[in-house]
Amino acid sequence: SPDSVAPQTFGKKFSDIVSESPPFPDEQQDPLQKLANLPLPIYITTSCFDFLERALQLAGKQAVRTQVCSWSGGKASGADLPDPDFEPSAEKPVVYHLFGLENYPTTLVLSEDDYMDWQTSVTEDLLQPMTNTTPPGIPLRLRDALSEKQSKLMILGYNLQDWEFRVLFRFILRFRRGEDLRESTVIQLE
Repeated sequence: SPDSVAPQTFGKKFSDIVSESPPFPDEQQDPLQKLANLPLPIYITTSCFDFLERALQLAGKQAVRTQVCSWSGGKASGADLPDPDFEPSAEKPVVYHLFGLENYPTTLVLSEDDYMDWQTSVTEDLLQPMTNTTPPGIPLRLRDALSEKQSKLMILGYNLQDWEFRVLFRFILRFRRGEDLRESTVIQLE
């Protein structure tokens, strides 16, 4: 009930509330902190929370850029929209939120219908010719990273039966057409 919630929690984002009491008392155990310490330029997440950005900042990467897919026509602020001129690096990584960000509720992918609409919207975006007036919903740097045969992808934290994974996997396959996927490694832990 609202009476049992501390008054200081109203109006806060879920990410802020969770970050006030971290689940891992020892930074060495935090899986996001381990990911943040890797020298990666691009992080793609289906999480709608900014936990990864916070972990990257704790790892000393202060120039972290957040970008949000505005698949539904719901807009993120100019700062979080895909920036075609941004060149990500290990020191200045980008975290791309494929299924929206809690700051922008209209960008969130929550239901099965949302997943289908997201996939339709992204496919339409990929088929559109590139123009200088309309930046793509999926930034060119992200498209390039997904389609490069030398780039390695690490997919963590999914159940293979979940809609979130199934849609993400099909999204990745659109960029990896013709690649021999037998060279890929998948580890699934129960």
